[in-house]
Amino acid sequence: MELTREQKSQIEDIIAGMDCPKYFVCYRSRLEKICEVEAVGAIELIWCLDQNRRLCRFGLPFGCGTLCKCQLRHYINRTFGI
Repeated sequence: MELTREQKSQIEDIIAGMDCPKYFVCYRSRLEKICEVEAVGAIELIWCLDQNRRLCRFGLPFGCGTLCKCQLRHYINRTFGI
């Protein structure tokens, strides 16, 4: 996926404030290698649907699922719907 200059800038701002154990593979792969999520209504929560979600440091176990706390993943979901 091609990103605009503004989108790249916003993503780089988010990345600057994060430490990612996966070295931002979602961004570096042009959003091709990205974990699956599901948005929760109009509020800004997303469920992580990845098989390894319990191992992710951005995962927050909640009930029977796992909420995603990754700011970059939230931005990608809001901006691109993926």
